[in-house]
Amino acid sequence: MAGVFDSSRAHKTFQLNDAKVEPDALRLTSQRGQMVLEPKVMAVLLALSERPGGLWRRDELFERVWPGSPSGEEVLTRAVSLLRKALLAVCEKDVAVVTVPTLGYRLEANVGSEAPATGTAVQAATPSVAVLAFTDLSDTGDQAYFADGIAEEIINALVHIEGLKVAGRTSSFIFREQTRDIRAIGAALNVEFVLEGSVRKHGTRVRVTTQLIRSADGFHQWSETFDSQLTDIFDLQDRIAQVVAREFHLLLHPSDQGRLAPRLTISFEAYDLLLRARASYRLKQDEATFDRAEAMLREAVGIDPDFVMAWIEIATLNNFASAYRQDRSLKSMFDASKTAVERAMEIAPAAPETIIWSANIRYFEGDALTAFRMAKTALQLAPQNSGILFSVGHYAACFGYHEEAARLLEGALDLDPLDAFAWHTLALVRQNMQQYEAAERHARHAIKLGDQLAREVLTWNAFARGDPYEAERQHLKLFDEIGAQLEGGSQGRPIWEMFARAVFHDSQPDGDMMRQVLAMQMGARDFEPSPSTFTAVANLGMVEELMAQWGDAYAIKSVASVAMWGDFSWARSFRTHPGFPDFAESRGLAAVWREFGWPAGCAALPGTDGTDGRFRFDHDEGEP
Repeated sequence: MAGVFDSSRAHKTFQLNDAKVEPDALRLTSQRGQMVLEPKVMAVLLALSERPGGLWRRDELFERVWPGSPSGEEVLTRAVSLLRKALLAVCEKDVAVVTVPTLGYRLEANVGSEAPATGTAVQAATPSVAVLAFTDLSDTGDQAYFADGIAEEIINALVHIEGLKVAGRTSSFIFREQTRDIRAIGAALNVEFVLEGSVRKHGTRVRVTTQLIRSADGFHQWSETFDSQLTDIFDLQDRIAQVVAREFHLLLHPSDQGRLAPRLTISFEAYDLLLRARASYRLKQDEATFDRAEAMLREAVGIDPDFVMAWIEIATLNNFASAYRQDRSLKSMFDASKTAVERAMEIAPAAPETIIWSANIRYFEGDALTAFRMAKTALQLAPQNSGILFSVGHYAACFGYHEEAARLLEGALDLDPLDAFAWHTLALVRQNMQQYEAAERHARHAIKLGDQLAREVLTWNAFARGDPYEAERQHLKLFDEIGAQLEGGSQGRPIWEMFARAVFHDSQPDGDMMRQVLAMQMGARDFEPSPSTFTAVANLGMVEELMAQWGDAYAIKSVASVAMWGDFSWARSFRTHPGFPDFAESRGLAAVWREFGWPAGCAALPGTDGTDGRFRFDHDEGEP
């Protein structure tokens, strides 16, 4: 892949405020003087000038200018420093490369053709907006969950507008507790406009004040106050979304039938319960919170049995909780999710949210082909939904389609750039592609955003570099951060230490002891796979045991399904095991490959279509 500056082809001269940029001559010229830039410095300037005022993430900029390079990010820092010095020396009017803390850079300048620019910076072809968490101004000060719900449904409504890019909730709501610097938020989310608002709830009435602000300069495009009865809350959300659509002069898609925000339920009481439940378990993950949240959701569907989003939330809660709670079996939580999704599908079979959740259930049950088909259908219906983009990208990664997975995950991150788990998954995909530098950057970014599990990527990156001590350090740091929470107590650390010695230092005694411990755990009557047992069985070469656990792991196998495509000995042993074709057939993977194409290293046997396990992985790929 060529970088943004390629000396073998011509680049157009352009204007940067009062300065002329001649890329082929590596020259920056104005009445104040002239500077010749290094090729990579010019490459950084060319990239930044493509989206004036918009964010370039550090990893994105690095990949653009130094594609495939093993160099560290210090080369980017140096190039930006040299560029700033050149701009300061040559440009008479303000031109700045602004650092967006923890994220990247943006160029503040007017960019135009060779003729001097006369107005504002070049606008993006697609208008874009982020809806921030609304502020609770109620007298009691306890309505933040309700304010969040209004903002979130406005996001969901705006996503349906063709031609409008809407930042995802995960990223937009990160700025809830921060001093709102609209310029910084717009740069971080790469949007032209920010919609912020406040909610004042009093008795049966609610007042919502909103304002649309241009992120480049803080200019208030418009502001408006909406008053409504609580029973008309969905009409209020729709009115706000319609005003935003008109402000951008966007027409609604015919299928929207003139409405953007649907009536989610016939009962405000049920809606309020949904919002309370959602807010509680997003804030705190423990058994008591999960129990209270599910009780509220069950009460909501008791009031309105056709409340689709409450059923979906029950499915989401049980899937999410499976990684944290020890008091319920994985199967019971999966069954609860499945029942809720089936009910949602009865009510709204054509809704993208119900389709993608039904796909999740099918995948966990082993029907990968139906899951992938349904996921792609959901994406066709909601191409701007960051959550659905992520899900389809995740499935592609599970099936070994690395390039497709990276493209879809990057699309999801374009809409939701502060989604930590999406960065974690993209890091795994890059690791599978043996792009270890990119994987390291993505994983560190995920950790910075709060996904500590992404430290596993750093662990295996260190192991790939031949540094077992760093791999062990990262592995044990992960336990110290969240391992006790996942495993139900601190007593699990000696097991993690034993695992590190066995796998990273090739200790035969520790490996034998680990296998004995695992055999005892798996032999227990009430045994269920946990993240640790699943990982340990894989890395200790217990391939048959791993395959046997796979069907009962449910959501736990989500990350493992991606990691099994890595270039590590356990993953290669898994893929090249004689029983893998039968395993792939039974879990539906082979059916996906026959319809959508074989992943790298896998093909049908000569003269066959790969049915009935007649395919194989290349046993010579990499070292065993």
